[in-house]
Amino acid sequence: MTSLCRFSLRRPLLLVLVCLLFCSSHALSQEAVRPERGAMPNRSYQISDIENINLENGNVNLSIPLASLPPIAGGKLSWTITANYNSKQWNVIREQADSDLDSQWKPYVIDYPAIDGGWTIGNQYSLELRNSNDDLNRLQYLGNSGLSAEEINLINNFSYWKMVLRMPDGSEHEFRPIDYTPYPGSVSFLRGYYSVFPNGTPTRYYSVDGTYMFARYTTATNWTVYMPDGTQIIQTPDGVQRIQDTNVNKIKIFSDTNGTHYQDEQTGREIRKTYDPSANGGLGQTRIWYNTVSGIEQHIDINWGTTTIEGKTYRINDWDPSGIGHVCQHETVLESQITIVREIVFPQTEPTQPQRRFTYEYNSDTTESASSLVSWDCSGNSETYTRQASHGWGELSHMVTPTGSIVDYTFAKDSFHFLFGSLDGLAQDTITLKRVTHDGTFDDWTYSIPNIEGLPSVGVMASVTSPDGQNLTESHYCTSNTGCANGRSGLVYRTQKPFLMTERHWTNLTFSGSNTRSRAGW
Repeated sequence: MTSLCRFSLRRPLLLVLVCLLFCSSHALSQEAVRPERGAMPNRSYQISDIENINLENGNVNLSIPLASLPPIAGGKLSWTITANYNSKQWNVIREQADSDLDSQWKPYVIDYPAIDGGWTIGNQYSLELRNSNDDLNRLQYLGNSGLSAEEINLINNFSYWKMVLRMPDGSEHEFRPIDYTPYPGSVSFLRGYYSVFPNGTPTRYYSVDGTYMFARYTTATNWTVYMPDGTQIIQTPDGVQRIQDTNVNKIKIFSDTNGTHYQDEQTGREIRKTYDPSANGGLGQTRIWYNTVSGIEQHIDINWGTTTIEGKTYRINDWDPSGIGHVCQHETVLESQITIVREIVFPQTEPTQPQRRFTYEYNSDTTESASSLVSWDCSGNSETYTRQASHGWGELSHMVTPTGSIVDYTFAKDSFHFLFGSLDGLAQDTITLKRVTHDGTFDDWTYSIPNIEGLPSVGVMASVTSPDGQNLTESHYCTSNTGCANGRSGLVYRTQKPFLMTERHWTNLTFSGSNTRSRAGW
């Protein structure tokens, strides 16, 4: 029958170094910032029972198993409904803009914050074609743009796409089509995009991040992804997704009026997810249903809530009407309400004890007084802006586990209420401290993970100091969208810890016509 998973954060952390050779994609000066989330290949993580911390970009990823189907007889195929959290909540998307007063037509770029991380419950696989305008919404190019008539035609009259596989843990893997060439022009923001849009014609794709996956895509509801171990993810037009192993065992995922079902297709055993928007005081509640060995149906409750980011400012590009051909910067306010998980409540298992649960708090739940000098427009006039501002930018900061252990997270931009540089800094926020309190004492892990734009292509160092004082330092190639054109973005080439140093020498396995420009991997 189905099983309920138990866990604790009291055990010592195990440091796992994950290093796989890969073919990297590109980083472009105007490419949107979409931080790495979940677990990716060729990365280093500090891992505990339910948590992994990316030592490259400082993302805190929680993966809490809720209910599982047992492995199918004769194989290892199973499915676990998991509550996944990624502290990298913000993407930075971009838009070209220009003024009618600009006689030389020199468009500038405006950055916008967009929520794309945080919590997901029981997500499945999705394969999507992402339009280039979702990263940089471009203008129609004019004849005085300095580009050839041929390239202006390519930019204005064609659409360009990128294939992305999103995993249940929130990680994304870029795919490229076989037998096609990418955008051939000179503008950087379309490099790596293709004019290919399959809509009824099967097209083959391959992953470019060392995962060695292939895909066959016909439409948005008709595709198959082939994993290296032979497992297939099959999406069919009827809305059903199947996970199939090499013995043709299948997990069937489908939705109806009774929720989303995760079913062993051979035996009919299943676990189920439902959502009630009116429950939990109108904030919404997700329930995970499973059967015990005795056949009694039980459920786990995930109670949703909201937290508000307020009083934060960042700089935005704008047109200065007082100047000719002049672009200025001024402050604007970031205020956003985001959906978060407040509790995960498990069924009653001990008659005399309360139900066990996870509870969560966030660094934007509290406010503090802030004051800064700002300019709201291009006039150059400044004023003092005094307000109540969120302590942080919406990350999980406090977790109480079912065993009573308390985990507190501190981030680099806590009590930092304005971004002086580009909005990219929002996606670059990293963990600096984790404190685990248990049995009347606490243990601290201290992180130093520099991840700012403009770092050199080598020599980026990240380190973590454990409660016993031991320090581990890693040097990796940069991940910003400047200076990372060596095809080794993010790869660790040196690891140092007491009495041991490991060095790695990476070789790009490129093919004729490949593009080794690295992607932005915040």
